[in-house]
Amino acid sequence: MTRSIRLASIGIAALCFTSAISAQLEVRGQQEPIVKGAPYSGEGITTVRLTMYDGTKIERTVTAKFFRDTQGRVRREQTVMGLEVLDPDKDVRATVTIVDPVADAIYTLIPGSKTAMRVSMSTIRNAPAPPPSPTSQMMRENLGSRDIDGITAVGQRMTTTIPVGQVGNDRPIEIIDERWESPALKVLLRSLHRDPRTGDVEYVLTKISRAEPPASLFTVPAGYTIKSVDQIRSNPQPMTSSRRVK
Repeated sequence: MTRSIRLASIGIAALCFTSAISAQLEVRGQQEPIVKGAPYSGEGITTVRLTMYDGTKIERTVTAKFFRDTQGRVRREQTVMGLEVLDPDKDVRATVTIVDPVADAIYTLIPGSKTAMRVSMSTIRNAPAPPPSPTSQMMRENLGSRDIDGITAVGQRMTTTIPVGQVGNDRPIEIIDERWESPALKVLLRSLHRDPRTGDVEYVLTKISRAEPPASLFTVPAGYTIKSVDQIRSNPQPMTSSRRVK
């Protein structure tokens, strides 16, 4: 029984890890503006630290690569780990996302099937934002500016307090989000998300270069089949048409 409970707990921890990584990447993608004339590339390191109910500590690290060209196109190469408890054959899963404001499209590349899922940026921009929790309390604090690897960054700390009883909690839950962003590059350099329910998530952007990345990074590779997510949403029947990149 104890072993079953522990395995279940580890499985939940793995889910928390992947959920935390996905949430951070999703939030980062939604908040990153379209920036033209400020190319860069860098390596983002996300570290998740979680303490389980029995005191076991879990720490995993995910590395992502980011590229942005003068036209404002962005490429993200991300690896999601922590799935081995759920499926031993899928501990690592790589994804590539290309955000192309010139073509009004976001492509998600699936290397295994050589498929590129396409969704229009206008569809995402027009999607309604989720309403904030009416009972949570948020406090913002400006942290000033500091130098991070030769780049000026401006910091802000947001503290959200979940009152007693909102999620069955017998005491207030305090969630801290600290962000350091570059006004020049308009990109996140450092962040810390601290939530007692899911652990700590730290993000650091390193190996920053302001040189123009190769244009080939922002196009769907030859041999990939492009499928429209917008078409799938409007017509959930199996798709009969697609476009192959030559």
